[in-house]
Amino acid sequence: MLVLFTPPHCNGKFASKYNHLFEEGLHALILRLKGATLRDYEELLLAINPKYHCRVLIDNYFELLQYTTVGGVYLNPSKWDCYDEVRSFTSRVATSAHSLEELAKVPFTPTFAMLSPVYDSISKSGYKAALSLEECKMQLPHIPFPVLALGGITPTRYKEVKNYGFAGAATLGYVYEAAEGLLSAFRRFTLPEVLSVGGHDPSGGAGIVADSQTISRLGAVPLTVPTALTVQNEKCFKESIAISRQQIEAMLQLLFETHPVKVAKIGLTSSLEDTLSIAQLLKQHGVHFVIWDPVLKPSKGNALLWEQNKSLIEKITSFVDLITPNQFEAEMLWGNQEKSDLSKVAKAHDTAILVTGQATKKGFIEDSLYTGEGKVHSFYERETPFDKHGTGCALSSYIATRIAQGYSLEDSCRAGQKYVALLRASSSSLLGDYRVKEEDLKKFSLQQVALQYITNSSSSEDILQKAKQYLDGGGRWIQLRMKKASHEERVATAKRLKQLLRNYARAVLIIDDDVEAVLKSNADGVHLGLEDCGIAEARKKLGWGKIIGGTCNKEEDIRLRAIEGADYIGVGPFRTTQTKEKLSPLLGGEGLQRLASFNKQLPFPIPLVGIGGIIEEDLPLLSKLGIDGVALSATIESSNDIQATVQHLQKKIATLWHIQEI
Repeated sequence: MLVLFTPPHCNGKFASKYNHLFEEGLHALILRLKGATLRDYEELLLAINPKYHCRVLIDNYFELLQYTTVGGVYLNPSKWDCYDEVRSFTSRVATSAHSLEELAKVPFTPTFAMLSPVYDSISKSGYKAALSLEECKMQLPHIPFPVLALGGITPTRYKEVKNYGFAGAATLGYVYEAAEGLLSAFRRFTLPEVLSVGGHDPSGGAGIVADSQTISRLGAVPLTVPTALTVQNEKCFKESIAISRQQIEAMLQLLFETHPVKVAKIGLTSSLEDTLSIAQLLKQHGVHFVIWDPVLKPSKGNALLWEQNKSLIEKITSFVDLITPNQFEAEMLWGNQEKSDLSKVAKAHDTAILVTGQATKKGFIEDSLYTGEGKVHSFYERETPFDKHGTGCALSSYIATRIAQGYSLEDSCRAGQKYVALLRASSSSLLGDYRVKEEDLKKFSLQQVALQYITNSSSSEDILQKAKQYLDGGGRWIQLRMKKASHEERVATAKRLKQLLRNYARAVLIIDDDVEAVLKSNADGVHLGLEDCGIAEARKKLGWGKIIGGTCNKEEDIRLRAIEGADYIGVGPFRTTQTKEKLSPLLGGEGLQRLASFNKQLPFPIPLVGIGGIIEEDLPLLSKLGIDGVALSATIESSNDIQATVQHLQKKIATLWHIQEI
């Protein structure tokens, strides 16, 4: 794990360089500014691509957690009493200490902590090393959270500190002051390594091959030790050929001589005795976080792969940090337990249990995380139409990689569930497409932004009838607006619309101001007004795979939406409209052009869509103002032939906006 600090007087221009580092695999940047204002912190966030805000931690102005998607906070010892305040907004909390004694006094369990100065500081002249590495080697394995070395860290020392119990390092001076430049300096640091100990599946859908694909895709280095060779493909399992315990241990022993791994997962083994032996060996070699994915039986087959033994299961539970059984495996391990009973098991062994794939009555899949502190977290995703071979492997290796990159367990499990859902939906075959990314799917949908249709009815039948005509005319973006309808009516209508949209390639469904309806209907996204639910709150529920749009009426609104991470913005109203009761000040052409000019000077301009009373005759003017498209309601709804009207509008917009195909 590698963490970077910003220099104390970092500005937006310098902060923009961190985008290249995020692309290269940086997963934790701490914004630590000297004497800065809230607006200074906002300017840095504007300079960083919104999709990377979740990798940013802030050391001040914690109110940013309420309206941005920053990933966590850094609390130095003077701010330890702020923990309860920030914990309600984020589960990723980092801290620091200047001695092993101070480290032992941290009053909470951080996601990770930094210990300094390990070496003479590069950025602080006269700040000398004050820690014994040998003492660190003895004590750090007993600290219940990852500890990073801080102070004088170079690429060579980054590798060295892992031999003394550190899970990684944090740096400022070397990268900031490197003569070869920020990116070149960063590239000299190695990516985190994640170890997968499990079976080999020739199809690559499960086991160590599938683990390696997930680990690599997330920007870490996969290390593998096989425990068994299997005779199987994605459709059929015949047998497992065990590799002896002595051979497994020999491979691990030699690997650890040059790779001080801190995070590992155990998958398929030939016996519980082998699982226990591997878990013990991993802990003996300083692996800080061990995940056990208890492969009790193959996904395609009924044979049990090992005999149950309550005593061995309890011993393994005490040696690992997270167990990831599906519902069947959980029942085989601990019986048909209630949630409160599983919580007691986790607390008794000071480990975490993630029970996956629990179907609910409302068409959702529930994953339940039971922590060693006695807490229970539930995560939900809609059921997907396709099954996949090896989803348990994908989930556990995803969580392992995120832990190695410095994310909290709760965040890693939540994101892992979304990853598996994406993998399931990636194709109709039993083998998932590991190349598919949420942001790629969203980017494809955003290409349809040029002509949006906003519904204006409370009747599902009326909406569906007009939506079909709009789609038949070539329109591909529908915003479901049913202000006077109930939540249940919106969900029911959205589900019917979603079914209709399946017949039209690239069609997009956005729901106005109802995040829960998006989740329940699996719509493509949500549009939020300035007085609706915050974009950051919606993003935490929907993830980065869903489109989130927002409304803006002035420059400061656009700046806020950019900080929040909106995917597109509806700017207006252009003129008076009959479809909205509460109107912001009218903008007209001059106002829209002013907002478009402001948007263009942002580090990451956002697609702008003109809204409010727009008619066909306005299109030539609007196409010259710098906006990317228009949203229409009355123009479409009042047409006697919606299909023909939309076909005409499509051609006109394509010509005026110089779009080859919309």
